[in-house]
Amino acid sequence: MTSPRDETQHPDRAPDGVCSAEQDVVGNLSRAYDCLWSEMAKFFQSFDITAQQYNVLKVLASCDEGSGIACQAIGEHLLNRVPDITRLLDRLEQAGLIRRERCASDRRVVRTHLSEAGKAKVEEVRTPLQLALKQRFAHMSGDDLCALNSLLLKLREPHCPNARSAFMRALEDSVRPAE
Repeated sequence: MTSPRDETQHPDRAPDGVCSAEQDVVGNLSRAYDCLWSEMAKFFQSFDITAQQYNVLKVLASCDEGSGIACQAIGEHLLNRVPDITRLLDRLEQAGLIRRERCASDRRVVRTHLSEAGKAKVEEVRTPLQLALKQRFAHMSGDDLCALNSLLLKLREPHCPNARSAFMRALEDSVRPAE
């Protein structure tokens, strides 16, 4: 039997109170992501960029050793998947925050560099972002943050046979005709 308090803590529960721990986790992760993403969007908007654009600028600031970075390599370093990285780079180039150039030895390869304005933007955002993150997570102890980070890494574990493609396997298993 669930108490009314339990039901208010679990808005994803069906009317009969049945909800698995896995559903609770997915619901809470989704709500936490939405909350953080919304806050971050407002934060970055005040700097006239998006979170994805800042992510690209930060990748370039930390990885470019002078020869630039190929588009695919930028995509591999991003925090979240961006389906159209080229368009994102186009907007950053139009804003003067990056510059792109074709590789002389292979014209198919385009290398991306952080411009001086891009470097200045990264520096402009860095300290306020660190302060905002400290404030956002101030209610959590260092141990809480380490435990949460450890669990999130475990959730993303790339080689876990149970985790990878679990949704598609479950779908296939549920529609497979009975033998």
